[in-house]
Amino acid sequence: MVHYGLENCTSYIHKAVKYVDVQLSRPSTAAGIKRQYLGRTAEKNSNAGFAKTFNVPYYSFHIDGVDQVLREFCDYMDAVKPPKGEENHGAFYSDRWAAWPPHAQLVSGYMDDSANYCEGTVRDNSKTPNCRLDTRLSHPTMISWKWQYVSGTNSYSEYR
Repeated sequence: MVHYGLENCTSYIHKAVKYVDVQLSRPSTAAGIKRQYLGRTAEKNSNAGFAKTFNVPYYSFHIDGVDQVLREFCDYMDAVKPPKGEENHGAFYSDRWAAWPPHAQLVSGYMDDSANYCEGTVRDNSKTPNCRLDTRLSHPTMISWKWQYVSGTNSYSEYR
């Protein structure tokens, strides 16, 4: 990403993820950070399930390079500068990421089960979200694709 001129964006991602990691390590803040990003019912997910959602903006980067989603995310993250003295504080970048309008919709789109969805920052009281990130894959195409993808990275134990 740095090679493509997105050095600032990689810095923002790093700061936000570091901040979120600390929040997830504390039982008193873990549920709140999950709800901040993905809305109601997100707190029911494991920390690992939630953490996997952070690849959404650059999900296709290794295949497509800098696609429209990644460009829009980086532009969004770069559009507002932190207050003086907070340039190195992950909370600002985490809050910015959590407020990125397409985040929850993109997370929901990558779920294997269409009945699961995360509402994000816009609450819809007409229905209750079912933001389940820890479910096993059930669709044969998704299982096959995930097996091919992760077997090459030696991380397939998570999907057994």
